[in-house]
Amino acid sequence: MTYKGYDLKDTVFSIVAGFFALCVANLPTDTLAVCGNDCYASHSIGLLHYTAAAGLFLAFAYMSLFLFTKSAGTMTPEKKKRNVIYRVCGYTILVSLGLIVVHKSIGGIVPESIQPVFWLEAISLFAFGISWLVKGGTILRDKAVRGTTISTNA
Repeated sequence: MTYKGYDLKDTVFSIVAGFFALCVANLPTDTLAVCGNDCYASHSIGLLHYTAAAGLFLAFAYMSLFLFTKSAGTMTPEKKKRNVIYRVCGYTILVSLGLIVVHKSIGGIVPESIQPVFWLEAISLFAFGISWLVKGGTILRDKAVRGTTISTNA
């Protein structure tokens, strides 16, 4: 939530994603231990958890697909490669989120014992992590040209 992006959209989406992350962390899906037999409260808190998780993953996908792919300068070969990675990561997040919705809606296709929601969420987080590392210049940084500085913002 404290990340200040390159422009207002970067900052806003970082704050939104941070808010949703806090909600996910503080609204457990299984609240029977906290709420006792009050099933309505348990169900409502679980629903808020899943809604916040969906918002978080949609914010991550938006950042990868639309914010990270922006360019202020010359489109370098590395930037083109980075954009491919951003798009693959963004679509991976969306597909994983869609599969979670299908699994929760239909149910029974994949046994709960293998925890499909956990794995699809892990894939989404891993995809955003890759996208973030690329955006931060850890992976596929522009090659330095004599007399210029290296930029990952393009």
